Amino acid sequence: MVKGRLGEKEEKRVAVITEDPRFYQRVSRALSKIAKRIPILLFPVKPSMSLKGFKYAIVPEDRGVKGIPMESVLIVKEVDTEEEISINFLRLLMSRREYGEVSIGIDPGGRIGVCIMGDSKKLWGGVVYSPEELIDLLKPLKSIVRSRLYVVRIGNGAPLCRDEIINVLVDRFRIEVVDEEKLPKSESDAESAHLIAITPGYRVREKMEHRVSKGEIAKIQEKSRITTGRVTISKELAEKVAKREISLKRAIELMGNEEN
Repeated sequence: MVKGRLGEKEEKRVAVITEDPRFYQRVSRALSKIAKRIPILLFPVKPSMSLKGFKYAIVPEDRGVKGIPMESVLIVKEVDTEEEISINFLRLLMSRREYGEVSIGIDPGGRIGVCIMGDSKKLWGGVVYSPEELIDLLKPLKSIVRSRLYVVRIGNGAPLCRDEIINVLVDRFRIEVVDEEKLPKSESDAESAHLIAITPGYRVREKMEHRVSKGEIAKIQEKSRITTGRVTISKELAEKVAKREISLKRAIELMGNEEN
């Protein structure tokens, strides 16, 4: 069984139709790679069992399916790698058709809201917990959803997180920055990302050079003091932490060495 964490509200119940435990384990391993972003529950189901209550099914290539529309069935070939299974399942969730425009809304911050839209239709919305996790989600997007135009729209809040995301994606996608102050307030990160996805912003064509503010440095220094109970790192080390040149843990270690 694979259970995702925060994403869409309802878990997706997926029937893995097989009597071969090795096939089920192979599928489970493959989908565990996306379960962090999409809440799914896998169930091993024998071919003779009812598929009532299941929206999706995964089957080996030599097995037919009754009770679920074929557009909701993933056929796994013997030669498919775990990565291909994962990508093909995401393609299944986001539909197989081609869109005129795919827009990706991103609400940057400690919890990063994400919403993927295809011609104004919501394909997926949820939350990721780091820029690295977001990049892992978006890297295969062009092979999952076909479109003539891909636009990433990112809110202008959380400058450090925002700029880090822009700098990785600017060579892959059209990037627009959206003024969040002009959008309706939302308590949900995913809903904020949806509002950002449907709101045009100003175009960014180059990587961002992030200038660390005094406020950011002060917050990092305070965090170092809270973390250790005694050590406050220097402004120079705090700036390096803000630019992700070193970790906070490493900065504290360096500060401790300077004091000894």
